[in-house]
Amino acid sequence: MSDRSKVIQQQLQQAIAQKQSIKILAGNSLQKFSPPVNAEQILDISQHSGIIHYAPEELVVQVRAATPLSELVAALAEKQQQLPFEPPMINSKTTIGGIIACALSGHSRIFHGDVKDALLGVRMLNGKAENLVFGGTVIKNVAGFDLARLQAGSFGRYGILLDLAIKVIPKAAQCSYRIRCDEQQALKWMQKLRQLPLPITALSYYEGSLMLRINHPHDSLPPFISKVQAMDNDFWQQTNHYQHAFFQTRPNETLSQIRLPFDTPALSLSKQQQQMIHAAGAIRWIKSTASIEPLLAQLQALGGYYYPGFYLNNKPYQSSLSGYYQKLKQAFDPELLLNPES
Repeated sequence: MSDRSKVIQQQLQQAIAQKQSIKILAGNSLQKFSPPVNAEQILDISQHSGIIHYAPEELVVQVRAATPLSELVAALAEKQQQLPFEPPMINSKTTIGGIIACALSGHSRIFHGDVKDALLGVRMLNGKAENLVFGGTVIKNVAGFDLARLQAGSFGRYGILLDLAIKVIPKAAQCSYRIRCDEQQALKWMQKLRQLPLPITALSYYEGSLMLRINHPHDSLPPFISKVQAMDNDFWQQTNHYQHAFFQTRPNETLSQIRLPFDTPALSLSKQQQQMIHAAGAIRWIKSTASIEPLLAQLQALGGYYYPGFYLNNKPYQSSLSGYYQKLKQAFDPELLLNPES
Protein backbone atom coordinates (compact mmCIF):
# COMPACT_ATOMS: atom_id res chain seq x y z
CA MET A 1 0.00 0.00 0.00
CA SER A 2 2.71 2.47 -0.99
CA ASP A 3 4.37 4.35 -3.81
CA ARG A 4 7.04 2.03 -5.23
CA SER A 5 7.57 3.96 -8.45
CA LYS A 6 11.20 4.86 -7.66
CA VAL A 7 12.11 1.23 -7.00
CA ILE A 8 10.31 0.11 -10.16
CA GLN A 9 12.09 2.80 -12.16
CA GLN A 10 15.49 1.65 -10.86
CA GLN A 11 14.73 -1.98 -11.71
CA LEU A 12 13.68 -0.94 -15.20
CA GLN A 13 16.85 1.13 -15.66
CA GLN A 14 18.94 -1.92 -14.73
CA ALA A 15 17.09 -4.09 -17.24
CA ILE A 16 17.60 -1.47 -19.96
CA ALA A 17 21.33 -1.23 -19.15
CA GLN A 18 21.61 -5.01 -19.43
CA LYS A 19 19.38 -5.02 -22.57
CA GLN A 20 17.14 -7.64 -20.99
CA SER A 21 13.49 -7.89 -21.91
CA ILE A 22 10.99 -7.80 -19.06
CA LYS A 23 7.53 -9.13 -18.28
CA ILE A 24 5.46 -6.67 -16.24
CA LEU A 25 3.67 -8.55 -13.47
CA ALA A 26 1.24 -7.59 -10.69
CA GLY A 27 -1.77 -9.77 -9.87
CA ASN A 28 -1.09 -12.28 -12.69
CA SER A 29 -4.81 -13.11 -12.86
CA LEU A 30 -5.49 -12.07 -16.46
CA GLN A 31 -3.19 -14.35 -18.43
CA LYS A 32 -5.99 -15.79 -20.58
CA PHE A 33 -7.07 -12.25 -21.53
CA SER A 34 -3.63 -11.16 -22.74
CA PRO A 35 -0.99 -12.31 -25.25
CA PRO A 36 1.76 -14.71 -24.13
CA VAL A 37 4.97 -12.90 -23.18
CA ASN A 38 8.48 -14.28 -23.65
CA ALA A 39 10.88 -12.19 -21.54
CA GLU A 40 14.24 -12.65 -19.84
CA GLN A 41 13.16 -11.32 -16.45
CA ILE A 42 10.05 -10.40 -14.46
CA LEU A 43 9.45 -6.93 -13.05
CA ASP A 44 7.01 -7.34 -10.17
CA ILE A 45 5.04 -4.16 -9.43
CA SER A 46 2.49 -5.77 -7.09
CA GLN A 47 3.56 -3.64 -4.10
CA HIS A 48 2.79 -0.39 -5.95
CA SER A 49 -0.75 -0.26 -4.63
CA GLY A 50 -3.30 1.92 -2.88
CA ILE A 51 -5.78 4.72 -3.50
CA ILE A 52 -3.95 8.04 -3.91
CA HIS A 53 -6.90 10.42 -3.90
CA TYR A 54 -10.64 9.92 -4.02
CA ALA A 55 -13.04 12.84 -4.40
CA PRO A 56 -16.59 11.43 -4.55
CA GLU A 57 -18.06 14.86 -5.23
CA GLU A 58 -15.81 15.21 -8.30
CA LEU A 59 -16.56 11.67 -9.58
CA VAL A 60 -12.84 10.90 -9.92
CA VAL A 61 -10.49 8.46 -8.22
CA GLN A 62 -6.68 8.34 -8.48
CA VAL A 63 -5.22 4.93 -7.80
CA ARG A 64 -1.95 3.04 -8.16
CA ALA A 65 -1.94 0.44 -10.91
CA ALA A 66 -1.39 -2.66 -8.73
CA THR A 67 -4.30 -1.85 -6.42
CA PRO A 68 -6.59 -4.89 -6.16
CA LEU A 69 -9.80 -4.28 -8.05
CA SER A 70 -11.78 -5.61 -5.07
CA GLU A 71 -10.27 -2.92 -2.83
CA LEU A 72 -11.13 -0.14 -5.28
CA VAL A 73 -14.69 -1.40 -5.85
CA ALA A 74 -15.28 -1.61 -2.09
CA ALA A 75 -14.01 1.94 -1.50
CA LEU A 76 -16.31 3.30 -4.21
CA ALA A 77 -19.30 1.33 -2.90
CA GLU A 78 -18.92 2.98 0.51
CA LYS A 79 -19.76 6.27 -1.22
CA GLN A 80 -22.51 4.69 -3.38
CA GLN A 81 -20.35 4.93 -6.50
CA GLN A 82 -18.89 2.49 -9.04
CA LEU A 83 -16.66 2.16 -12.08
CA PRO A 84 -18.80 2.88 -15.16
CA PHE A 85 -17.32 0.09 -17.30
CA GLU A 86 -18.12 -2.71 -14.80
CA PRO A 87 -14.77 -4.57 -15.03
CA PRO A 88 -14.63 -8.33 -14.47
CA MET A 89 -13.10 -9.49 -11.20
CA ILE A 90 -11.45 -12.80 -12.07
CA ASN A 91 -10.15 -13.38 -8.54
CA SER A 92 -8.89 -11.49 -5.49
CA LYS A 93 -5.57 -10.73 -7.23
CA THR A 94 -7.10 -8.91 -10.19
CA THR A 95 -5.67 -5.37 -10.30
CA ILE A 96 -7.07 -2.18 -11.76
CA GLY A 97 -3.88 -1.75 -13.81
CA GLY A 98 -4.35 -5.19 -15.35
CA ILE A 99 -7.95 -4.32 -16.22
CA ILE A 100 -6.79 -1.13 -17.96
CA ALA A 101 -3.91 -2.84 -19.78
CA CYS A 102 -6.27 -5.54 -21.12
CA ALA A 103 -9.14 -3.07 -21.70
CA LEU A 104 -11.66 -5.33 -19.98
CA SER A 105 -15.20 -4.01 -19.66
CA GLY A 106 -18.42 -5.65 -18.52
CA HIS A 107 -22.12 -5.58 -19.33
CA SER A 108 -22.59 -1.82 -18.92
CA ARG A 109 -19.96 -0.82 -21.50
CA ILE A 110 -22.43 -0.04 -24.31
CA PHE A 111 -24.50 2.15 -21.98
CA HIS A 112 -21.86 3.85 -19.79
CA GLY A 113 -18.77 3.53 -21.99
CA ASP A 114 -15.77 1.21 -21.89
CA VAL A 115 -12.36 1.46 -20.22
CA LYS A 116 -11.05 4.13 -22.60
CA ASP A 117 -14.03 6.38 -21.90
CA ALA A 118 -13.41 6.29 -18.13
CA LEU A 119 -9.62 6.67 -18.19
CA LEU A 120 -8.77 10.33 -17.59
CA GLY A 121 -5.02 10.21 -17.00
CA VAL A 122 -2.02 7.97 -16.42
CA ARG A 123 1.47 8.15 -15.00
CA MET A 124 3.80 5.58 -16.50
CA LEU A 125 7.37 4.56 -17.22
CA ASN A 126 8.21 4.09 -20.88
CA GLY A 127 10.87 1.78 -22.34
CA LYS A 128 13.54 4.41 -21.57
CA ALA A 129 12.53 4.43 -17.86
CA GLU A 130 11.22 7.99 -18.28
CA ASN A 131 8.45 9.08 -15.93
CA LEU A 132 5.60 10.30 -18.17
CA VAL A 133 2.22 11.84 -17.33
CA PHE A 134 -0.66 11.98 -19.82
CA GLY A 135 -4.19 13.28 -19.44
CA GLY A 136 -5.42 14.77 -16.19
CA THR A 137 -7.46 14.21 -13.06
CA VAL A 138 -10.68 16.01 -13.97
CA ILE A 139 -13.53 15.20 -16.34
CA LYS A 140 -13.09 17.40 -19.40
CA ASN A 141 -12.68 17.25 -23.14
CA VAL A 142 -9.18 16.43 -24.36
CA ALA A 143 -7.75 18.20 -27.39
CA GLY A 144 -5.31 16.40 -29.65
CA PHE A 145 -4.21 12.76 -29.51
CA ASP A 146 -5.05 11.29 -26.10
CA LEU A 147 -2.02 9.23 -25.07
CA ALA A 148 -3.57 8.32 -21.74
CA ARG A 149 -6.41 6.38 -23.34
CA LEU A 150 -3.95 4.76 -25.73
CA GLN A 151 -2.73 2.72 -22.76
CA ALA A 152 -6.11 0.96 -22.45
CA GLY A 153 -5.65 -2.32 -24.29
CA SER A 154 -1.92 -1.81 -24.81
CA PHE A 155 -1.00 -4.93 -22.75
CA GLY A 156 2.02 -3.10 -21.34
CA ARG A 157 3.63 -2.72 -24.76
CA TYR A 158 4.25 1.02 -24.34
CA GLY A 159 5.20 1.20 -20.70
CA ILE A 160 4.61 0.30 -17.08
CA LEU A 161 1.42 1.83 -15.73
CA LEU A 162 2.01 3.44 -12.34
CA ASP A 163 -0.94 5.70 -11.44
CA LEU A 164 -4.39 6.02 -12.99
CA ALA A 165 -7.09 8.70 -12.83
CA ILE A 166 -10.50 7.17 -13.51
CA LYS A 167 -13.99 8.57 -13.82
CA VAL A 168 -16.63 7.04 -11.52
CA ILE A 169 -20.43 7.22 -11.53
CA PRO A 170 -23.21 6.99 -8.90
CA LYS A 171 -24.25 3.46 -7.97
CA ALA A 172 -27.97 2.91 -8.56
CA ALA A 173 -30.29 0.17 -7.35
CA GLN A 174 -30.90 -2.19 -10.23
CA CYS A 175 -33.76 -4.48 -11.25
CA SER A 176 -33.42 -7.45 -13.57
CA TYR A 177 -36.04 -9.04 -15.81
CA ARG A 178 -36.44 -12.03 -18.10
CA ILE A 179 -38.66 -12.27 -21.19
CA ARG A 180 -39.14 -15.66 -22.86
CA CYS A 181 -38.70 -15.38 -26.64
CA ASP A 182 -36.72 -16.77 -29.56
CA GLU A 183 -33.33 -15.42 -30.58
CA GLN A 184 -34.53 -13.42 -33.59
CA GLN A 185 -37.20 -11.64 -31.53
CA ALA A 186 -34.68 -10.96 -28.76
CA LEU A 187 -32.23 -9.36 -31.19
CA LYS A 188 -34.96 -7.10 -32.59
CA TRP A 189 -36.04 -6.00 -29.13
CA MET A 190 -32.42 -5.40 -28.10
CA GLN A 191 -31.96 -2.91 -30.94
CA LYS A 192 -35.12 -1.05 -29.96
CA LEU A 193 -34.29 -1.03 -26.26
CA ARG A 194 -30.70 0.18 -26.57
CA GLN A 195 -31.86 3.25 -28.54
CA LEU A 196 -34.57 4.30 -26.08
CA PRO A 197 -33.89 6.90 -23.33
CA LEU A 198 -34.12 4.30 -20.57
CA PRO A 199 -31.61 3.61 -17.75
CA ILE A 200 -30.82 0.12 -19.08
CA THR A 201 -27.40 -1.19 -18.05
CA ALA A 202 -27.32 -4.69 -19.60
CA LEU A 203 -28.97 -6.68 -22.41
CA SER A 204 -28.30 -10.38 -22.97
CA TYR A 205 -29.90 -13.49 -24.45
CA TYR A 206 -29.37 -17.04 -23.24
CA GLU A 207 -31.34 -20.31 -23.39
CA GLY A 208 -34.55 -18.83 -24.76
CA SER A 209 -34.67 -15.70 -22.63
CA LEU A 210 -33.98 -12.04 -23.27
CA MET A 211 -32.55 -10.62 -20.04
CA LEU A 212 -32.28 -6.96 -19.19
CA ARG A 213 -31.06 -4.92 -16.24
CA ILE A 214 -32.44 -1.47 -15.55
CA ASN A 215 -32.17 1.18 -12.84
CA HIS A 216 -35.95 1.38 -12.34
CA PRO A 217 -38.85 -1.09 -11.97
CA HIS A 218 -40.33 -2.59 -15.13
CA ASP A 219 -43.24 -0.12 -15.30
CA SER A 220 -40.78 2.13 -17.14
CA LEU A 221 -40.34 -0.43 -19.95
CA PRO A 222 -42.00 0.22 -23.33
CA PRO A 223 -45.33 -1.49 -24.14
CA PHE A 224 -43.85 -3.80 -26.81
CA ILE A 225 -42.12 -5.70 -23.99
CA SER A 226 -44.64 -8.08 -22.43
CA LYS A 227 -44.75 -11.10 -20.10
CA VAL A 228 -41.90 -9.77 -18.01
CA GLN A 229 -40.61 -11.93 -15.15
CA ALA A 230 -38.43 -10.60 -12.35
CA MET A 231 -35.06 -12.31 -11.84
CA ASP A 232 -32.16 -11.86 -9.43
CA ASN A 233 -28.83 -10.34 -10.38
CA ASP A 234 -26.84 -13.60 -10.16
CA PHE A 235 -26.73 -14.03 -13.93
CA TRP A 236 -25.07 -10.64 -14.40
CA GLN A 237 -22.53 -11.27 -11.65
CA GLN A 238 -21.62 -14.74 -12.89
CA THR A 239 -21.29 -13.76 -16.55
CA ASN A 240 -19.56 -10.44 -15.93
CA HIS A 241 -16.84 -12.16 -13.88
CA TYR A 242 -16.71 -15.25 -16.18
CA GLN A 243 -17.87 -17.54 -13.37
CA HIS A 244 -20.96 -18.82 -15.21
CA ALA A 245 -20.95 -22.52 -16.13
CA PHE A 246 -21.12 -21.57 -19.81
CA PHE A 247 -17.48 -20.43 -19.66
CA GLN A 248 -16.28 -23.78 -18.30
CA THR A 249 -15.26 -26.12 -21.12
CA ARG A 250 -14.60 -29.84 -21.40
CA PRO A 251 -11.57 -31.18 -23.32
CA ASN A 252 -13.66 -31.68 -26.48
CA GLU A 253 -15.20 -28.19 -26.37
CA THR A 254 -13.96 -24.88 -27.73
CA LEU A 255 -14.99 -21.43 -26.51
CA SER A 256 -14.98 -18.51 -28.93
CA GLN A 257 -16.19 -14.94 -28.90
CA ILE A 258 -17.51 -13.09 -31.89
CA ARG A 259 -17.78 -9.30 -32.26
CA LEU A 260 -20.49 -8.13 -34.64
CA PRO A 261 -22.44 -4.98 -35.59
CA PHE A 262 -25.43 -4.46 -33.28
CA ASP A 263 -28.03 -5.13 -35.96
CA THR A 264 -26.60 -8.50 -37.09
CA PRO A 265 -29.36 -11.14 -37.30
CA ALA A 266 -29.24 -14.57 -35.69
CA LEU A 267 -26.30 -16.75 -36.68
CA SER A 268 -26.78 -20.17 -38.23
CA LEU A 269 -25.44 -22.59 -35.62
CA SER A 270 -25.34 -26.38 -35.44
CA LYS A 271 -26.84 -28.49 -32.65
CA GLN A 272 -23.31 -28.95 -31.30
CA GLN A 273 -22.96 -25.23 -30.65
CA GLN A 274 -24.30 -23.27 -27.65
CA GLN A 275 -24.58 -19.50 -27.64
CA MET A 276 -24.69 -16.68 -25.12
CA ILE A 277 -25.33 -13.15 -26.44
CA HIS A 278 -24.21 -9.99 -24.62
CA ALA A 279 -23.92 -6.25 -25.32
CA ALA A 280 -27.27 -6.06 -27.12
CA GLY A 281 -26.08 -8.50 -29.78
CA ALA A 282 -22.59 -7.12 -30.38
CA ILE A 283 -20.80 -9.89 -28.43
CA ARG A 284 -21.70 -13.53 -29.04
CA TRP A 285 -20.01 -16.36 -27.18
CA ILE A 286 -20.02 -19.77 -28.86
CA LYS A 287 -19.26 -23.04 -27.06
CA SER A 288 -18.87 -25.87 -29.55
CA THR A 289 -17.91 -29.48 -30.09
CA ALA A 290 -18.21 -29.02 -33.87
CA SER A 291 -15.96 -27.41 -36.45
CA ILE A 292 -15.97 -23.62 -36.35
CA GLU A 293 -15.28 -23.29 -40.09
CA PRO A 294 -18.92 -22.81 -41.24
CA LEU A 295 -19.26 -20.00 -38.69
CA LEU A 296 -16.13 -18.27 -39.97
CA ALA A 297 -17.62 -18.24 -43.47
CA GLN A 298 -20.70 -16.45 -42.08
CA LEU A 299 -18.58 -13.84 -40.32
CA GLN A 300 -16.86 -12.79 -43.53
CA ALA A 301 -20.23 -11.83 -44.99
CA LEU A 302 -21.47 -10.17 -41.78
CA GLY A 303 -18.40 -8.04 -41.09
CA GLY A 304 -17.64 -9.74 -37.79
CA TYR A 305 -14.48 -10.79 -35.99
CA TYR A 306 -13.73 -14.18 -34.47
CA TYR A 307 -11.50 -14.71 -31.43
CA PRO A 308 -10.67 -18.14 -30.00
CA GLY A 309 -10.92 -17.95 -26.22
CA PHE A 310 -10.81 -14.83 -24.08
CA TYR A 311 -7.89 -12.87 -25.56
CA LEU A 312 -9.01 -10.19 -28.01
CA ASN A 313 -6.13 -10.37 -30.46
CA ASN A 314 -6.51 -6.98 -32.15
CA LYS A 315 -4.38 -7.82 -35.20
CA PRO A 316 -7.34 -8.68 -37.48
CA TYR A 317 -8.78 -5.17 -37.43
CA GLN A 318 -5.55 -3.24 -36.91
CA SER A 319 -3.68 -4.58 -39.94
CA SER A 320 -4.32 -1.38 -41.88
CA LEU A 321 -2.87 0.62 -38.96
CA SER A 322 0.11 -1.63 -38.22
CA GLY A 323 2.58 1.03 -39.33
CA TYR A 324 1.23 3.49 -36.76
CA TYR A 325 1.39 0.95 -33.95
CA GLN A 326 4.95 0.05 -34.84
CA LYS A 327 5.91 3.72 -34.73
CA LEU A 328 4.23 4.13 -31.34
CA LYS A 329 6.05 1.09 -30.01
CA GLN A 330 9.34 2.45 -31.34
CA ALA A 331 8.70 5.84 -29.71
CA PHE A 332 7.71 4.44 -26.31
CA ASP A 333 10.01 1.42 -26.20
CA PRO A 334 12.87 1.79 -28.73
CA GLU A 335 14.77 -1.30 -27.47
CA LEU A 336 11.57 -3.43 -27.64
CA LEU A 337 12.10 -4.69 -24.08
CA LEU A 338 8.61 -4.32 -22.58
CA ASN A 339 6.32 -7.37 -22.64
CA PRO A 340 7.67 -8.89 -25.89
CA GLU A 341 5.10 -11.33 -27.27
CA SER A 342 6.01 -14.95 -27.85
